[in-house]
Amino acid sequence: MGLWFSDLVGVGLPPVETMPGKPSLDSVIWRVLGSAMAAAAFAITCFAERAAIALSFITAAAGSAIYYLFLIPFGTDRFMATAACATVVGLAGGLIARRFEISPVITAVAGVTPFLPGSGVYRGMYAVMNEQMVMGMNNIFSAIATCMALAGGVIFGEWVARRIRAPQLYMPYHALKRVGRFTFQQLRRTRKR
Repeated sequence: MGLWFSDLVGVGLPPVETMPGKPSLDSVIWRVLGSAMAAAAFAITCFAERAAIALSFITAAAGSAIYYLFLIPFGTDRFMATAACATVVGLAGGLIARRFEISPVITAVAGVTPFLPGSGVYRGMYAVMNEQMVMGMNNIFSAIATCMALAGGVIFGEWVARRIRAPQLYMPYHALKRVGRFTFQQLRRTRKR
């Protein structure tokens, strides 16, 4: 709507790069730190507790480091790097958050926030508004693919975390049986009498 309104009133927007630039090794440390700070700021904005803010910072830093490791030295494409990053965020969120009794959803959402494709959507909408349909749709579908890689990676990471360390809360019957409280076998015996 903002792009349409600016075009309607005749205010020209400055030219925008249609495709994002390639990161270099010189800026990786600052990018990792910036993404970790963005995740912590997002957690603060969502009124998270201090432990959740610190864990969001850690998971985003780990995910960002994996992203740039896959992107620059390994030479993979952005989608593979994004999926690997989201897997690490989901895995770290699942393992560390459970240790500190924080919902893994908080750390996962805050951890992938720096990788959301807002600029890709903006570039796509800008190109579509300026009659560059091919470039615009390319950016929009690239943003959709990035979102799918983020979602799939986080879910896969949390699934692996559950397989590595299954919480005792999901086995209440065994916990009650160990304590020696009322079991289903005792219930059957009382019904037969």
